Amino acid sequence: MYPFFSHQQLAREIFDLRDLLAKPNGLFPVWFNKAPKEFLENQEFIVCGSGCRAEIRVLAKSANVIAVVDDFLCERQSHIFGIPVISSDAWVGLAAGRVDVVSCILAAGGGGFQHFNKIAVQWGLPTLLPLQFLHLLESCSVDRSGEVGRFFWYGYEFFNAVIKDVDRLVEMADQLVDDYSRTTWLCILLYRLTLNPFYLEACAVGYNSNKFGLNSYSNNCQFFDFNDREVYVDGGAFNGDTIEGFLRACKGQFKRIHSFEPSVGNNQLIRARLNLLQDQYLKPLASSIVLHEKGLWDSNTTLKFNPGQIVPNFEVSGPIQPQSAHLVDSNIIGHIYDKSLEDDVSVTVPVTTIDDATDSTATFIKLEIEGSELKALHGARETIKKNRPKIALSLYHKPEDFLTLMEFIAQTDKGYKLGFRQHNRLCPDAMVLYCF
Repeated sequence: MYPFFSHQQLAREIFDLRDLLAKPNGLFPVWFNKAPKEFLENQEFIVCGSGCRAEIRVLAKSANVIAVVDDFLCERQSHIFGIPVISSDAWVGLAAGRVDVVSCILAAGGGGFQHFNKIAVQWGLPTLLPLQFLHLLESCSVDRSGEVGRFFWYGYEFFNAVIKDVDRLVEMADQLVDDYSRTTWLCILLYRLTLNPFYLEACAVGYNSNKFGLNSYSNNCQFFDFNDREVYVDGGAFNGDTIEGFLRACKGQFKRIHSFEPSVGNNQLIRARLNLLQDQYLKPLASSIVLHEKGLWDSNTTLKFNPGQIVPNFEVSGPIQPQSAHLVDSNIIGHIYDKSLEDDVSVTVPVTTIDDATDSTATFIKLEIEGSELKALHGARETIKKNRPKIALSLYHKPEDFLTLMEFIAQTDKGYKLGFRQHNRLCPDAMVLYCF
C-alpha cells in the first residue's frame, strides 16, 4: 500500500469524484463540447494500447480509428483490424496540435496507462480515459453485445453499481477489521469509478507467485488459523490448486475435504493433482477427500452450465475448462450475452447445497463459483448457524456483490470479523472477503 494513502483521504476522493460526476457532462473531459453522437461520428480516434481487442473492435465499427499505439507490437506487425499500429513517437506526430484527433487510453495495466497518460498531458493531446470511453459508447447506444473485453466485463455496470450506492459502500469499509482492508476496499471503489489501474496496483497482494504463501488467495494466514479437525468445503475447486493450498496451510492435518466442481475435465485434473500430492503427506488423501462432481446452489436440482467463460464463435473441445466456467443462472455475463445464446452452448449439471452434501459439518468454506456465491451461502445457512465456519468469499463477479454478500454475512448474526484483499494487480478479479 502506498504510504500516502489513508482511509479518510480515499473516502474524500470518492465523494469529490461523485460530486464531479454528478455535474452536467461530468463524465467527459472539460474540452468535450459536442453532442456524443456528433463527436463519435466526426472525430478521428487513436487507441493507446493494443491489448483491449474487444474495445478496439467495437470502436472501429462505430468510428474512424486511424491508429493503434503499441511500441512493441509495431515492431512485429503493421496493422491490427486493418488499422495501422504505430509507436508512441508516431502518435505524438500524428495527434499533436490537432483538435479533431482524440486519443483513447485503453491500457489495462498501470505501466502502459501511466506511459500514455504522461505523454498525453505533456503534449496537450485530447484524451478519453477508459470510463469516459465507455460512457461515450453508452451515450451513443453503441452495440457491444458479445464483446468480452476487460473494460466491457468489469466496467460500466460496476461503475453504475458504485454510483448508485456510494454512501453505503463507503460506510461498509468501517465494517472491516484492519486498515489495509479498509483502504483496499476504498481503492476498489475508486477503481470502479475511474478504471484507473493505479488503484489496483496500489493495494494488490499475493497473487500467482504467492499462491501458497501468507497472502494465499483462499487460505490467507493473516485471518485464518487451521487445526486438524477442519472440514473444508472447496466451492469451485477448478484444477485442485486451492485444495493443495489448504493441504499446505493445515500441514496435511484435517478431518475431511469436500470438493465441488461440475466440470468433468477439471475433476480429472483434480484427481491427477491429488495422486501427486499423496507423496507429500502421511494421511491417506483418497479416504478423506470427497470429489462432488456438482455445482453449489441453494437447492438440489439440475442447472445449465456454461463450460467456458464466453459464448465461443467456434466449437472448441479440450480437457480443461476456463476458470470462469459458470452456471448460466448466475447471470455473470448477462450484460454481454443474451441468455438464450448461453443456453445453446451449455450442458446440464447437478447442483446441491453445502448443508445437504456435508451434513452441515463444514468448518471452513471457500467460494469461488463465478457469481453463484450468494445462492451457495443460502444453501449453507444451517452450517453457518451450527458451526460458524471460516469463509473465504469471492466478491467480484457481479456488480451487486459488494452489497449483497456483505449484507448476507452481517445478517447471519454470527459476529464475523471481516478482512478484505485484492489479489491481482492487473485485473479487478481475485477479490476475497475473509470472514473469521
